[in-house]
Amino acid sequence: MADGLLARVAGALRGRAAPPPPTVRLEDVRRRLELLLAAVYGRGIPIVTAEPEPAPGWLRRAFRPVPPHLRPHGAGAASDAERVHLPAEMDAAGGEAAALARYRLLAIEQAERVARGTAALVPGERDRLERDLYLLAESAAVDGAIARTVPGVLPTLAAERAAALARRPPPDALTPAEREVEALVRRLLALDPGAPLPDLPADGTPDDSLAWARATAARLRASDARYRGVPAVDAWGTVRGAGDDASPGLKLAPRPSDNLRPAAPKGVKSSAARTAMPDEEGEPQQGAPPEREGGSDQAVAESTEGKEVVGPGSGGEAAEPVAAAEVARAEADAQDEEIVDDAPVAGTAPPPDARAGQEGIAYPEWDWRAGAYRRPGATVRMAAPVAGDGSWSAAVLAGHAALVRRMREQFERLRARRLRLTQQKDGDELDLAACVRALVDLRTGHSVDDRLYASVRPARRELSICLLVDISGSTIEPVNGTRIIDIEKTALLLTSEALDALGDRYAVLTFSGKGADHVRMRTIKDFDERNGEGVRQRIAALQPEGYTRMGAAVRHAAALLARQGTGHQLLLIISDGKPNDEDDYSGRYGVEDSRQAIAEARAQGVYPFCLTVDRKGSSYLARIFGRTGHVILIHPDQLPLALLGVVRQLLRS
Repeated sequence: MADGLLARVAGALRGRAAPPPPTVRLEDVRRRLELLLAAVYGRGIPIVTAEPEPAPGWLRRAFRPVPPHLRPHGAGAASDAERVHLPAEMDAAGGEAAALARYRLLAIEQAERVARGTAALVPGERDRLERDLYLLAESAAVDGAIARTVPGVLPTLAAERAAALARRPPPDALTPAEREVEALVRRLLALDPGAPLPDLPADGTPDDSLAWARATAARLRASDARYRGVPAVDAWGTVRGAGDDASPGLKLAPRPSDNLRPAAPKGVKSSAARTAMPDEEGEPQQGAPPEREGGSDQAVAESTEGKEVVGPGSGGEAAEPVAAAEVARAEADAQDEEIVDDAPVAGTAPPPDARAGQEGIAYPEWDWRAGAYRRPGATVRMAAPVAGDGSWSAAVLAGHAALVRRMREQFERLRARRLRLTQQKDGDELDLAACVRALVDLRTGHSVDDRLYASVRPARRELSICLLVDISGSTIEPVNGTRIIDIEKTALLLTSEALDALGDRYAVLTFSGKGADHVRMRTIKDFDERNGEGVRQRIAALQPEGYTRMGAAVRHAAALLARQGTGHQLLLIISDGKPNDEDDYSGRYGVEDSRQAIAEARAQGVYPFCLTVDRKGSSYLARIFGRTGHVILIHPDQLPLALLGVVRQLLRS
């Protein structure tokens, strides 16, 4: 007996001394995950700690006992209309890398639901059958979207789905209605991530999911009204709607476009000002310095200021584009002069000086020391593009055929829809509803409206896009064996193919500099030009040259965009380094002039955004473009898919 007592005491002491199981805490990786979401979705999505589901009270337990398969087992992943909810810690018994990979998957799963607006239509807890069916259809759509846009998390998603399938409850413990819903869950989990299930809406919207859920719930209730629920899949989590007790009073998430309107400096009348929103709606106040522009979204604000962000993808088909996202604070250049926190000067720049013949166009440059524009500034000289080897573009397109096909499909969904105009005095067809109303009015003695026709017209999105590419001499530097210029060329080629599916006007320009008198720009594709073999050959011919004199190039591209007459202009700048040239443009002068050029573009209603591969650009990029106006790529070879992802997210507005 004494020996048994001693053995129990020794066992208790050994258990007390055993170290706790390894975990990864959300607080330690929250910032990294928020930066990942900002890179993938183009806007900040806050991550908060998930709270465990409240246990049912004794009265409910007495009269409505919870079946074993529905008993809560801690706080799981969830989302509402605005935020992602993740567990406070993750089991790291399989290693910290595996735990972090699971955190990434859960974050992207829930962020995709936030981006889709799943919470806006989720049925309440009182209709558990309709709710579970809706969430199942949304999970299928979310996994399909993730498979197409974030393929790097697919191995983790496949493993999670396999583990969830093995943990499903035995069917004999379920009612007939529960067994049918459980069968749908099992069939979906057994498929490869992204593979469609014929019974569910394919690539549908939340409205499609809700319509299917209501129809299926009505069919199941007709045969068996008893439905208590089926267990949630950990990888899919759950959604807290506006009507749920767990999340009272939640508002709908702001549209991505809410953070995309350009802000003009104080005192400047601009097309952007016509759509300016109050500051409490997340819009930048007029006159805010670039560091403060881009809305009040803290996650996005922190995502690019002095940090490096991997964009939403990689150029390789089998690469893990987003799962390898890392963040690092870059040190400011010790040789830079101190940059103070002030706003760009109010007002617009003097008009450019269009010179005769081949002398080019002289744009004024901002001299921060004098607090005034320097005339003539820098002269833009348009050089004729040359044709390169068409076999290069053919090989690149063949090697990325699956990616191009996938991106074209996604961009086609963003194409402006056709409009059907009803109650017209003339048109392509009769408006039956108007005819019925006219007949009723005629028979009841009322005056008859003669607008009896309908017409169909192509919708005009009022959008133009300009890709402005830095081809300075530093782009000759290799990254993982590939020159930066070749990475840029691949990004341009793939993006041009994807933009074709939009039907919107876009142009591709390159720039370099060699002194203020020679800013060389080339039109690789004009707004009115169709993409084709000629454009592909011009992209293939691009080679490094000169320096990065950015201000004049931005002014020229913004002027071209403003002349397109569209309501929205997007200027995407691709650069590999800090503004510099062989004169004083290499110092603070170049940074301040580029910053002023960006402010001038915003004042014209142009929305500028920069993707850069300069890992030391934390200080000057935030100074030029603002905290939310740029993304730094740690791995430059991820530029092609990152550029496609940024364009896609910006166009969703």
